[in-house]
This record gives sequence, structure tokens and C-alpha cells, in this order.
Amino acid sequence: MPTGGQLVGEALAKEGVRVVFTLCGGHILPIYEGCLDHDIRVIDVRHEQTAAFAADGWARVTGEAGVAAVTAGPPPGRGRVPRRPAWPPIRLLPPTSVARSDSTSC
Repeated sequence: MPTGGQLVGEALAKEGVRVVFTLCGGHILPIYEGCLDHDIRVIDVRHEQTAAFAADGWARVTGEAGVAAVTAGPPPGRGRVPRRPAWPPIRLLPPTSVARSDSTSC
């Protein structure tokens, strides 16, 4: 049975994602492994906003989806980018605690 990280890597690969920008965090290491299993390049940066802006730049330059995976910790909105046109798309993979439906912090 595949792990959650492998499923994320597979889903990103199916969408044609070639690069994920991220701030390394222990709880999202399985996502990195899943990405590497599908030949998706993982680029580590020093801040969540940097990951989001790099994903935005990637999307604008290549026309592909830009992906940023951010680590847990307050405030969870640090990975957000300024408002921009919806194309090319950006995907932000937030930590689990932020992705919960009852979260009011985002």
C-alpha cells in the first residue's frame, strides 16, 4: 500500500509538476520522498514565503503549475502570495493542521 507521500508525488506527477519549492520540515519528508520517486525536483528554500514566490515565478515563466510545500508552525499563512491572476496556477501544500476544515487561522 502506498504512503501518503507517495500518493502526493503520484498526483503531482500526473499533473505534470516537475519542481516543488519547500521549506524543509520533518512531517512533510514523505512528500519529498514521493516527489523524488516520480522524478520531481525538490528545491529547499529558507522561508515559506520564498517557496510560495518561487512557485509563483516558476508558474509565470514556464506556464506550468507552481507548487510550494510549507512546514507547520505559526502563522500558517506565511506561504501565501499576493493576489494574482489564476493562470498559470499555483498549488500550496499546507501542513495538515492548517488543512483541517475547522481551521480558522487561514
